[in-house]
Amino acid sequence: MRMKQEDVARLKEIAQAIEALRDEAKSILLADMARTLPQRQAYAEEMYKKNYVSPKRCINLVNLVKELK
Repeated sequence: MRMKQEDVARLKEIAQAIEALRDEAKSILLADMARTLPQRQAYAEEMYKKNYVSPKRCINLVNLVKELK
């Protein structure tokens, strides 16, 4: 079954719209993470001290902090 040119063009438009929404969501998420980072880092450190969180998760958080800076 062959697709019509209009269908292919429409699918490309939809794919571009989805990609734009994904990029916007990613930037919103990163902005929110950067905004709440001090609280997240303090919470992770507290949980690590109480042995509630594995060291690997804390290392991942530290790496995330480095990426956001």
